[in-house]
Amino acid sequence: LAVDHFTHAEDAIDRLGQQHDYDLLITDVLLKGRLSGLDLIAHVRNLPESQARLPILTVTGFDEAARRIELLRAGTNDYVVKPVLPDELAVRVNNLISNKHLLDQVIRQQTRLREMAMTDQLTGCLNRRGLRDLIARQLANRRRKAQSCVDALLMLDLDLFKKLNDNHGHDAGDRVLAAVGTCLRKFLREDDMVCRMGGEEFVLYLPDCQKRQARSAADRLRRAIERLHPDGLAITASIGVTTIEPNKPEDLDQALLIADRALYRAKRRGRNRVAMQHRLNSA
Repeated sequence: LAVDHFTHAEDAIDRLGQQHDYDLLITDVLLKGRLSGLDLIAHVRNLPESQARLPILTVTGFDEAARRIELLRAGTNDYVVKPVLPDELAVRVNNLISNKHLLDQVIRQQTRLREMAMTDQLTGCLNRRGLRDLIARQLANRRRKAQSCVDALLMLDLDLFKKLNDNHGHDAGDRVLAAVGTCLRKFLREDDMVCRMGGEEFVLYLPDCQKRQARSAADRLRRAIERLHPDGLAITASIGVTTIEPNKPEDLDQALLIADRALYRAKRRGRNRVAMQHRLNSA
């Protein structure tokens, strides 16, 4: 075991702010300095969720019921009474660390299952459910922070994809879709999202993206796909673009419908191009 030792709670708090992979915190109730072991426990339990789960073993010189209850209510997972028996300490430390590792494993599995439920397995992009969930979360967070931003929605469809499938087979079509998915994911900024809606259709959600930026992004993306040549095949894409204005009644479904109308206009005008539309009833 690697152990970092501090005599002051303040020093332990500083280290916890720098290093997040500890398996156990052992603290005495009485520490040097201004803060006590109870203050340290309270600090840990108020950290972000993953750090707040850090197991805590508290050492105390008192074995009264009131002190035990106080420690447990403060958030300690277990305690030992002085004088500490080495065998007892070893068992309690082993139990707490083992339980933490089991919990970490369960959380990793749950995270993986959530990611799988929200991800298109062929392209690595979000699926329709994943896109909706993440956009809803982002918009709710923005409302809490009273932020007001224009967002862009890009609907992209690979041109003549059915013909590609018919001529080269569905395996080649799948490889093309996978390559396009990789291209789209590389294109994203940190908060952007890309979803495979189904078939050869993708949607990109670009938060805090004005109309001019959205048009420029769509043009760059269209050119990137034209240069791709997955499996040696020439492919192009048509893209419909719309923006979601703050404090407007349009919901995601309506924004998707507007982007779909813009995409249809791009197809009708000859494919391999970008079209923009901002209202459902635009010509």
